[in-house]
Amino acid sequence: MEESQTSPFQIVTVRLKLMLAPINIGNIISGAKSALDRLIFRYNKHLKATIISYFNLKLVDKEVSNFYDSPFLNVPIIVSLMVFRPSKGQLIHGIVKRVSSTHLSLLVFGVISASIIKADLPKDLHYDHSSNTFVDKNNSANLISLGTKILFRVKDVLTDKNYITINGQMTDSDTYITGHEEIKVETPKKLNKNQQQQQKNVNNNSSDIVKFNDEEEETTAVSVEEPSSTKAEKKDSKKEKKVKSDSESESESESSESSESESESDEKSKKQKKNSNNKKEESKKKSKKEESSESESSESESSSDDKKKKKKQTTPKKKTKRKRDQRMKVAMKVAAVVKMRNQKRKERVINPDFSIFTN
Repeated sequence: MEESQTSPFQIVTVRLKLMLAPINIGNIISGAKSALDRLIFRYNKHLKATIISYFNLKLVDKEVSNFYDSPFLNVPIIVSLMVFRPSKGQLIHGIVKRVSSTHLSLLVFGVISASIIKADLPKDLHYDHSSNTFVDKNNSANLISLGTKILFRVKDVLTDKNYITINGQMTDSDTYITGHEEIKVETPKKLNKNQQQQQKNVNNNSSDIVKFNDEEEETTAVSVEEPSSTKAEKKDSKKEKKVKSDSESESESESSESSESESESDEKSKKQKKNSNNKKEESKKKSKKEESSESESSESESSSDDKKKKKKQTTPKKKTKRKRDQRMKVAMKVAAVVKMRNQKRKERVINPDFSIFTN
């Protein structure tokens, strides 16, 4: 396999061992494709590269095997992969996605992140806080902002479990600003006749609601004058009401005097009833105290008997607790062993075994 030093993209032919679920027995190739789809745009430690795409998928054997009590299928395949493997010193294109006073953040090929710190930028560039850009002192037209396309050199590649980040620099003469990405401005779409009519109907409905509210306010503001004949009738009715109220007040005063005399007699009878009730309650309390003293003495005797019985029963409970503890320890050990086996099976499914070979 010949590797090109100028391009970070490479094609590699790989032999893999995939662990597929039993549901894929009917169509093993589709199961292998779904397993490979999970590896795309992820960094692989065996290949030391990020997988971009795959093609020429082939099965090594027509028969599929499984091991011991594992339900997963062991499927060996051969596949060609396009990988992204940048190396130190390569020139790469990137688009600026964030500008700050300390660094630039870029996207390489729209997928992989990269960054350039201020110390690795050309010395003529200085940061302008007002416009959030890096501007050239000698040429104001030469600036770096959001969407600027840059050709930079790879300084270092940092790898993570699933992703990579590139550190770049622009201090060489081979690095420069290549252009600027066009920012698309969305123009308002033309409405159809039906859509235009719907908008008109909505506007008309809103105007009708406003008119209706205005009419309500006008009706509340109108006042009606009463004729003179009605005023005279009202005065006569007021005089009649005053005469009636005076007669009613006299009758009420007479009734209040009679009610006071009745209330005094009721109060005397109530006091006599209360005194008789208090005497009965005192006699009941004395009888309850005598009963409680007798019950306390009987309870103390029963509690002493219960304590003796509990002492006899505690010894077999201690033995049962020891047996339970031993069983729990054995169960915990078994569970730990089962977890270890399950983790190993998952690692086989997620991280297939890679073996690279040349054509």
